[in-house]
Order: sequence, then structure tokens, then C-alpha cells
Amino acid sequence: WRQAGVPAHYIGHPLLDGLPHDEAGLRAVRDPAIAALPRPVALLPGSRPREVADHMPLFLAAAQRLLARHPDASFHAAHVSPAERENLAAHARAAGVPLAVHGDRVHAVMSSCRAALVASGTATLETALLGTPLVVVYHVSPALARIGRVLVIPPFIGQVNLVAGRAVAPELILRHGDADAPAALAQAALPLLSDTA
Repeated sequence: WRQAGVPAHYIGHPLLDGLPHDEAGLRAVRDPAIAALPRPVALLPGSRPREVADHMPLFLAAAQRLLARHPDASFHAAHVSPAERENLAAHARAAGVPLAVHGDRVHAVMSSCRAALVASGTATLETALLGTPLVVVYHVSPALARIGRVLVIPPFIGQVNLVAGRAVAPELILRHGDADAPAALAQAALPLLSDTA
């Protein structure tokens, strides 16, 4: 801002103010029961009802593929809205994927899992700040995908990669209705379930 001639002062960022900054703080927010599991995976479809409806079936289809490769994987979610928590559970029941919904303890889920599938948005930055490897998912309509090909867009879509200025987490732009989307998402997540620290 100053380079553009605007008097400005940086006073902080709400995510940095509200998230733990050290190992003691992370231990306090983590759920030891989740963290003790062999391969816990967070499914974070977004906060709005439309995002949950759009992303959760895709995330659960990818979870089915992850379970086929790693039967010891477990899946975890949380949401601030009781109605959306029920929607998360209903999607999981319909898909036949075991999902533990941990109330509104979103940061506990983010920080306790080995990996996370995260809809593009603020949650990508939160998950990274809590130290959890993630895959950033941007789920778009076929029309938006076509428009996106002709627009000038930045090299990244996820806030975590935009802020870092480099690819910290893999990003996937997936089209609604694309039969290959769950396999692509599972493929991007697989290394996070088997790599060492």
C-alpha cells in the first residue's frame, strides 16, 4: 500500500490472532483421540450450505477410494452450524462412508488429522497454519470451467498458496459431474496418507 502512496499500517490478521502459534498451543487445540488414529483425514467442504451440498459428495467419493487403498483411514468433520453437521452426517450415510462429526470443533479436526481435503477458501489457510497437509479443492460448474480458460487468473486459487506465493498444497479445479473428479482428488490425497513426516 505504501508503494502505491497510501498511508497504511499492518496491525495483524485475525487468523494469526486466533490460532495457536507454538507446539503447546497446538497440543491444547488437538483432539488426542483423533490424532491417535493411524490415518485420520479431515473433510472440510466449506461453511455455507451450498458448499456442503456441492463438495461433500465429491469428498466422500474420494474417501471411498482412499479406504480401498488404506482401510485404516478414518474421516472427520466439524461445522459451526448444527443443521450443516446433520447434513454432513446425512451425506456420509448416503455414501456409506463412516464419518465422525465432532460438533463445532473445526480447529480440533483441522489440527488433529494427518491430512485434509479442503474446499478453497479461508479454511485452506487455517488448515495450513495449524500444520496439517492438505489438498485444496475448487469445485466448479462446467460453464465456469469454460469461462476460466479464457480469463487471466493467478497461478494459484487456494489462499494458502496465494499467501505463500508458491505451491504449498496441491490444488485441484474439478468440474461438477466429472466422473473422474473423485479419483483425481483421491490421487492427490494418497501421498499425504503414506508419506513420512
